[in-house]
Amino acid sequence: KSLIDQDAIRHIQPKSIGDMLQLVPGNLIENPNLNSLSQAHIREIGTEANNALGTLVIVDGTPLSNDGNMEVISTARYGAKADGNGLTLGENTTAARGTDLRTVSAGNVESMEVIRGIPSVEYGNLTSGVVIVNTKSGHTPWEAKVSADPNSKLAFVGKGFQLRQGGAVNFSVDWAQSWADTRLHYRGFDRVTASLGYSNKFGPVTFNVRGAFYTNINNTKRDAQMTETYSEWKNTNTGGRLAVNGRYTGDRSFITSLDYKLSAQMNRQRDWKSTWVSNPDGVITDTREQGLQEARFKRYGYQSEYTIESIPVNLYAQVVANKHIQMSDRNFTSLKLGAEYTYDGNSGDGMTYDTENPPQAQGTQTLRPRAYKDIPGISALSVFLSDRTSLHLGTMKAQVEAGVRLSNLFLDKEKSGGNSSYLVAEPRINASLSLLDRTNNQVLDVLTLTGGFGLSNKMPPLVHLYPDAAYFDNVALARWTDNEDDRLALVQTTIVSQTQNADLKP
Repeated sequence: KSLIDQDAIRHIQPKSIGDMLQLVPGNLIENPNLNSLSQAHIREIGTEANNALGTLVIVDGTPLSNDGNMEVISTARYGAKADGNGLTLGENTTAARGTDLRTVSAGNVESMEVIRGIPSVEYGNLTSGVVIVNTKSGHTPWEAKVSADPNSKLAFVGKGFQLRQGGAVNFSVDWAQSWADTRLHYRGFDRVTASLGYSNKFGPVTFNVRGAFYTNINNTKRDAQMTETYSEWKNTNTGGRLAVNGRYTGDRSFITSLDYKLSAQMNRQRDWKSTWVSNPDGVITDTREQGLQEARFKRYGYQSEYTIESIPVNLYAQVVANKHIQMSDRNFTSLKLGAEYTYDGNSGDGMTYDTENPPQAQGTQTLRPRAYKDIPGISALSVFLSDRTSLHLGTMKAQVEAGVRLSNLFLDKEKSGGNSSYLVAEPRINASLSLLDRTNNQVLDVLTLTGGFGLSNKMPPLVHLYPDAAYFDNVALARWTDNEDDRLALVQTTIVSQTQNADLKP
């Protein structure tokens, strides 16, 4: 694992936690920016979506979930980002691609830990590693940051107050603005983030509550010199997180401590685009019935608008019992037994548009409006058991951490193509044996053998589990005359309702 502390954070002046990942061995060093999508790629150089999808990002104990993200044009054609007819969300959507790290400001970050190897079984729903972010808490001095470069501006202020009646409050506010090209200020990115935290201790119980708010805006305004495109688009992502966590430490109890975590996350992703369709299909339909149907003529160019509203919701709870057993002065073992529950859903209106002015042209596989709130949510239940043992064997020292995690994802069997659940078992072990150090030889400072084995799984997100039906509209007859009574358009509509992948696996 790699630990990034305050000195390193100040050195690179990051604009988001995504910029901090360049300090991890193997990652590229780049100028911090906010215009391009920022995702966690560990042990890889590139933009492979599956790597970011399988990276677990945890902020103050709360996993940032992207499994309920349905910000797509269509789940039944040409992938999630585009529909093949010029409509595309480009880099504005992270559906099925992992969390956009630009939503987390680096201004109030105390430290970041990146696990590149085999993580503990305490962490699940991952394949590519873990990023653990800890923000500042307790009493901290006033801190202000202002930075500017040719492509961006940033301002930050934060402070932590010690309360007279006990406990502490910490807050931060951050504003940033960025442009992909300084010559094109109509194509920019704006971000505002804020956080507020309270921490205290009540007898044997520590209590921490943190709230975070963020809003991102990507937009392209109509430029006076480019009016012939008649195109505008705007992408916004506004959301918040509320998390409560702490530890109970009892006296002479059966367990050494009990950790608890509760959190709720929700954000609203909205994509709006207005564009000129210069070459329409000529015949359009919005029928949802299969067979030969009467259709409508659309022979001339028109202005079309569409809106995609995605409102992913995530609930998370975890409880972990810890037991520390001191076997001798230098030997000990620590046991962990935990349970975890997550829920992901989406309450957005999905893709909506005026069916008389559909946002596409030239194609037989056509779009239909779809409400994401009609899609069933997914929930997962996990249990895990792990043990960490440290033993001194003469002049040598052995450390072993081993455990197993069981996770089950619950699905709607009818709507998911026949899958009612996914059950996975994940055994993991890390071990090290320190053979030599300065106490038993004069040549080497340290000689250690390390090894490990582990299995981990990323559960499929909502966008993969419940794709929309596919509609194929083929023109059977198009008779146009100046006499409206003599016009007739017929379309043969074929509907593929079972588009789910029955063989889909974690």
